Amino acid sequence: MPSIKNRFLVTQSLKGALDVMITDADAVHQLSHVLRQKVGGEVLLLDNSGVECKAVIQSIASQSVRVRVISCAQNRAEPQRL
Repeated sequence: MPSIKNRFLVTQSLKGALDVMITDADAVHQLSHVLRQKVGGEVLLLDNSGVECKAVIQSIASQSVRVRVISCAQNRAEPQRL
């Protein structure tokens, strides 16, 4: 998977997900104001199960960011949970 600097942990499972709504206030603020991401920007989503997904920002609102998942892979660099 290509190297994307902006990684975000999401609470929902990413397995089989096509669209993901990021609603965590800190993550939304980080994406929209700190990083100044725009529609079309790429992010890497993690779901704490070892799955990571490359996603493209579809929309940015004041309390949410909607992304479209492009591809997912098992992250081999992260330690496996026991």
